[in-house]
Formats: sequence, structure tokens, C-alpha cells
Amino acid sequence: MGNEALYVKFLKKFPMDASFPLIKPAFDKGDLEAAFEAAHTVKGVSGNLGLTRLYKATSNTVALLRAQEKDKAVESYQEIADSYAEAVKTIEKYL
Repeated sequence: MGNEALYVKFLKKFPMDASFPLIKPAFDKGDLEAAFEAAHTVKGVSGNLGLTRLYKATSNTVALLRAQEKDKAVESYQEIADSYAEAVKTIEKYL
């Protein structure tokens, strides 16, 4: 919408979002519905903020969960974790 201050405000809040930390425990418990919900939320937030690598990683996992490809979805988590860490590190470094 062209409001840079609002974008920066939301970007700074991104690391505090509670969705990402829910993904791995959900996978560990075998709760694919909870993993889907958390990954889907991270996908939406990262897409809205332009965090492209994280958006692509979560999109892949969400698609795998929709297709009920549990093993591939669990394997895809590492890409989400790496992308998330990179995004948070960059946000904290520059903001």
C-alpha cells in the first residue's frame, strides 16, 4: 500500500509471531493439521512481508501437507527453519 513505516512496523514484529515455533512440535507429535495451520500462517505472513525464501519454503510444505505426503512434508521443515532463521537475522541486523 506504499506505507513504508507500516511495513517496517510489521516487519519488526515478525520475529515475535507465535506460528513458526508451532511447526516442529506439531510434526514431532504427528499432528499434521496443527503443522498445516502453523505453516499456512507463516506462509501468509511471509508472503505479505515479501520474505520470498520463507514464503516459498512454507508454500512447499503446505502443498505437501495438502497432498498428505507426510514424510516429504516433515523433510521440508529444515528449509523452513533455515529460511526463518535467515529472515529473522536480517530483520534484526537492519531494523
